Amino acid sequence: MGTRIPQGVKDRLITGLVQYLSAQAAGLSKFAVADAFLAIDNYFSALLLDHGIDPPKNHWMKIREVYKRFDYLLKEANVNDEDIKQFYEDWQAVRYSSKTLPPKKVIKYLRITHRILTTILRVIARKYGKTEDELENELYAEVVGSYWPKLNKEIGDVHEAWQAHLEELGEKGCGSKLLNKLLFNPSNFCGVCLLTDDELVKDLMAGNDEIIRIVGSIYNAFLRLIMYIWNVRAQQGISLEELTNFTLSLRIGYHGRSAIDVVEELRKLFSKVLSQENANV
Repeated sequence: MGTRIPQGVKDRLITGLVQYLSAQAAGLSKFAVADAFLAIDNYFSALLLDHGIDPPKNHWMKIREVYKRFDYLLKEANVNDEDIKQFYEDWQAVRYSSKTLPPKKVIKYLRITHRILTTILRVIARKYGKTEDELENELYAEVVGSYWPKLNKEIGDVHEAWQAHLEELGEKGCGSKLLNKLLFNPSNFCGVCLLTDDELVKDLMAGNDEIIRIVGSIYNAFLRLIMYIWNVRAQQGISLEELTNFTLSLRIGYHGRSAIDVVEELRKLFSKVLSQENANV
C-alpha cells in the first residue's frame, strides 16, 4: 500500500485532476486552455510541496522554480521550455481577451498536460511506495468514487457500434471502411466526464445498470448531433479537410437543493411580494 502522501500534496493532485477532467470536456478553447494550465500549475505545486518548497504564488515564477529543480522530469514528459512558455502565453491571452485558439493547438496543450501530469504522478507515487495506477485510483476515488468499469464498457460499446456502422457504410460503397472508422467516427474525438460530490450518486454511477444505460443513450445522441453538424458543414461547402475541425461540448449541470431550502426560499419570496402589495395599498 505504501506510505501516506501528505494531505497538502494530495489536495493539489486532486484539484489538478478535476481541472484536467474539466479541460477535456470543454467545448470552448478558452475553458480548455484555462483548466488545462491550472491542472499543470497544481501538479507543479504538489511537486514543490512534496519536496518541502513553498510554491510561489506567481504562476510564471512557479514554472521557473520547477524548471530549476526538476527540469529532468519535464524532459521525461517530452516537454520543452518553448512548449511551456507558449502554453503560459496563450493561457494569459484567453484569460484577459476574447482570443480563441484553433482545435489543433488545444489538442496539443491537452496532450502536454497529460504527459506532465502522468510524469509527476509517477514520481510522487514511486516516492511513497505506490504504483502510478494505485495513486491514480486514489485520486479518482476522491473525485468520482472510483473508476467506473461498467460505464467505461458502455461508452466502449457505443464506440464499437459506431465503428460497425461506418464499416458497413464502407462495404456499401460509401467511403472507405478504414478511413470511415479512423476519420468519421465522432466517438474517436469525444469523451464522457461525469462529476458529483454526492457519495450515493457516485456509487450509483459505478454500478447501476439503468443509470449507465441512460448515460450511454445520452452519449450516443451527442454523437448523432456531431454527425449532423458534420453533414450541415459539408452542405455549406466546408472542405473535407476542415469538416471535423471544431470543438463542441454539451454541459448539463444539476445543482439540487433540499426540500426545506426550496420551501424557505419560496416563503421569503411570497413574504416579499405581500410586503410590496401592502405598501402599495
